[in-house]
Amino acid sequence: MERVRKWIEDPGASSSLVWCGGPPGAGQSVTVQQIVDVYRASNRVAASFFFHKDERIEQGQALFATIAYQLANNIAPIRAPINRIVSANPSVLDEPLDAQFQSLIVQPFHNAGVLDLPSFIVVIDGLDE
Repeated sequence: MERVRKWIEDPGASSSLVWCGGPPGAGQSVTVQQIVDVYRASNRVAASFFFHKDERIEQGQALFATIAYQLANNIAPIRAPINRIVSANPSVLDEPLDAQFQSLIVQPFHNAGVLDLPSFIVVIDGLDE
């Protein structure tokens, strides 16, 4: 957890992604949940998604829709762009994941034209199970 905390707190971090890997059952999900709890209290967590190994296929299709929903709730400048995209094309939620990522995550930030947002954390746990 300390390594991840240092990465989050370092404004000059060389990467915008940190991977917490390890063998199954080693406690990564517990660590990730602790990180979410700590940083949610300071409004730094914009979105989080936890895969459960018994439901991975069904959850996978909901990944970007869930993250977009949380981003819209937690980052005001992209709320309207996400709402416009979903209103204009409700079937975006049924598109392949790469198209959902572009439409629901990348495009809203691009459309909002916001360059001075504070750093936010998006957590996805269980991708490798």
